[in-house]
Amino acid sequence: EKTNQSVVASGSQIGLSQIYAHMAKAQILLGDLNKAEKTIEAGFRLDPSEPLLWVEKARLQQARSMPQMALASVNYALAIWKDADEDYVMLKRAQALVAEIQSQ
Repeated sequence: EKTNQSVVASGSQIGLSQIYAHMAKAQILLGDLNKAEKTIEAGFRLDPSEPLLWVEKARLQQARSMPQMALASVNYALAIWKDADEDYVMLKRAQALVAEIQSQ
């Protein structure tokens, strides 16, 4: 709520969708899946092509026992990062999530 009301945040959208992704990750880890979903939706309204949001959507879907949807979401993030450096930390984390989902 405070992010939506922030003068700083409303003046600069760059990076804000990534902040939403990090907030959603924390909410998922805390088990607050409904809040995480709302946070992800808010982030997508700012930037529907933010790969970190797609990774967190995949985590949310995984937590809700929707492995096929989770795999599709994380694969979408990987498609966005198709030209990323192979050592990019977020890319490696997304690849690890793929392996985790597929092992379930």
